[in-house]
Amino acid sequence: MAANISDDEEFMAELSRLSSSFEIGVIKIDIEDLDSSEIILQAEYHDELDWETMNKLSANADFREFVTRVKNDLATGEIRKEGYDRVLERDNLINSIRRAR
Repeated sequence: MAANISDDEEFMAELSRLSSSFEIGVIKIDIEDLDSSEIILQAEYHDELDWETMNKLSANADFREFVTRVKNDLATGEIRKEGYDRVLERDNLINSIRRAR
């Protein structure tokens, strides 16, 4: 989810590749009217992993740490919430987005 998404052709091609590789969608948030937000890229399901993208991301230490955290949480069944973003109520989310602008 993002309020501002570049329409640069190269950026959109990479965003589309990442969306497809990780089976995630991309939503453009309308900060003034959340109900008018739109799906830019639809999430998809794939049976196999995109190893090229995994290799690119594994070079990032933050991503490696995140994957390790998720793996440990899944293995132990103990979700350590401090390692993830907080889920905000609607009004708090709107205020947070407006402050970030």
